[in-house]
Amino acid sequence: MSRIPAGFSQLKKSFETHWENGLKEDSQSYNLLKFYSIECGFKSIYIHKYDRSHRMSSEEIPDLRHKLDQWVKELNKIDLRDSE
Repeated sequence: MSRIPAGFSQLKKSFETHWENGLKEDSQSYNLLKFYSIECGFKSIYIHKYDRSHRMSSEEIPDLRHKLDQWVKELNKIDLRDSE
């Protein structure tokens, strides 16, 4: 399955939009929005850490699918204090 190309800005905006919409109601659909928002947030953090110019695309980051626990492990390999 091909990945949808997205850059830092798109991923960050997706995080914000999905999270905000996911908070509107408590149902499976809205919970999925919150889940995807977290995934987008993790990917934007990864790009920010490894490419300060933000030219990296989602196609160039690890293919961890929708495994948030793997994203946590991947991001714990880096010092997130450096990404502030």
